[in-house]
Amino acid sequence: MNNSYYFIINPASNKGNRGAEKQITSFFKNRSEEIKIVFWTTEVKVDNLVHQAKQEGYSTIVACGGDGTIMEVGKSLINTPQKLGIISLGSGNGIARHFGIPIPVNPALELLVKQKSQKMDVGEVEGRFFFGNVGLGIEVNFIKAYQQKKKHGFVGYFVAGLKAFKSFKYPDIRFTINGETNEIQPFVFMLSNTNEQGYGFSLTPKAVTNDGMLDLVFVEKQHWLNLLYFVLEMFFFKHPFRSKAVNHQYVNEIEISSSTPIQLELDGEYFSLSKKTIQIQVLPKAIDIITP
Repeated sequence: MNNSYYFIINPASNKGNRGAEKQITSFFKNRSEEIKIVFWTTEVKVDNLVHQAKQEGYSTIVACGGDGTIMEVGKSLINTPQKLGIISLGSGNGIARHFGIPIPVNPALELLVKQKSQKMDVGEVEGRFFFGNVGLGIEVNFIKAYQQKKKHGFVGYFVAGLKAFKSFKYPDIRFTINGETNEIQPFVFMLSNTNEQGYGFSLTPKAVTNDGMLDLVFVEKQHWLNLLYFVLEMFFFKHPFRSKAVNHQYVNEIEISSSTPIQLELDGEYFSLSKKTIQIQVLPKAIDIITP
């Protein structure tokens, strides 16, 4: 299969506009590789675009957007011969930052054409897939608040964090790992495949994407001053593990139940499920991703 590139641009992303299209076109102007650039719209499903790319024989499908775009494009490339490329046009870009993929478009394109790749695990939760993380604690409130705000970038993250902290109500969660069940009221409850959640923020600094495991991090209910300290550590100093409140372990499969229908954050996107019990598992080395 000759190297060819099918770019799927999310125009709703932070920088997903015609500028990215021009940069891509200019980069490949005097190169021999075949390329095609399409825009993901509300009328055209990403699954259909990826299917079209496969049918037309493109070897690399490139997600141009943030973590949510990577999730949408990548889910149709699981266990296929096509490689996943990344051009970061989002805000946090946690997945790209984990791998050290350059954020500016041209350096990312230089990396892309080198075709160096590695296998990556993929998380699955009730038929949905994630490449970065899934959260069921304040992360849900944060993503809902962030998606409602017009401001993006770090300022948008900070404002959404304050709003989430103010409106947060503890969920009742029961989770089972290897037959052992725990019942908690978590402030944070996150499973991550990557060592960063965006903008340098990390609750899972030692996460590895090809070890067949997810990093589970949770912070249980406690005095609000302790939680405020934890939040400030994460936003300003980026050292949340200095807090004794953080619990951490590795899992490859987990069952989670709640007293109410489960809401979750999945690679920066909000989802409300009808189920009160869900299963999360790892699909080891399920996708080939271009990296430095």
